[in-house]
Amino acid sequence: MTTINLTTSHNHEGDQFRVEAMKLREDKRNKECLVKPVSTSVIFAMMHKKETRL
Repeated sequence: MTTINLTTSHNHEGDQFRVEAMKLREDKRNKECLVKPVSTSVIFAMMHKKETRL
């Protein structure tokens, strides 16, 4: 990571947090939509587990 002055890096972290929160909300919506096609939701869950391990 490159060193930036504290205010910009702090603001960037805040933005990143908001982006992550939005992604999580979208994931929840997508999972609710994918309840019917089980195979798709299973693959999605497996992908999610791999991401959390890293």
